Amino acid sequence: MKHFPLPREFYIPRGAVKVSDRHSDAVAYLYPCRNAGWSNGKPAAVVFYGQQSKPVARHYYLTEAQRETEITKHFKARQDHIARKETHVAERKAAAATKLFDVGKTYSTRSACDWDTVYSFEIVSRTAKRLTIRERNETYKRGIYVYEGVEHCKPHGTYSMCAVISADRNG
Repeated sequence: MKHFPLPREFYIPRGAVKVSDRHSDAVAYLYPCRNAGWSNGKPAAVVFYGQQSKPVARHYYLTEAQRETEITKHFKARQDHIARKETHVAERKAAAATKLFDVGKTYSTRSACDWDTVYSFEIVSRTAKRLTIRERNETYKRGIYVYEGVEHCKPHGTYSMCAVISADRNG
């Protein structure tokens, strides 16, 4: 059976007022819930982050002030998340490798599935982001990534339990 996600509009009641956060991609829809037995409706809100179709929060509140406080908390949480994400991306981009791949050296690694299988790769040439690798008589290019200050490369490509060579392990 195939699952079809519901669109965002499904969760937004008619007549809801849209409130957007200026500093993030969070959006809240404010509406009175009339089926709660209240004469003028119980204050309610639905909060979404980014392009998500499923709401992050959907609550009923006792007072308008309580609703405003909770929505402010959701907006602040989203702002903090975006700030953490930006600093993390900046740290990853600024990460400088202390151990680099050397041209002409041979690096080897074992197979994750069969410990007796050893892969050996010779570094033919390199740029800042790519290696040209020779394995047996085949030459191909693969990308480099930095992990914990050491350059790494996935010579056979990225897949489950793929072989990874590291600049600090040659031989």
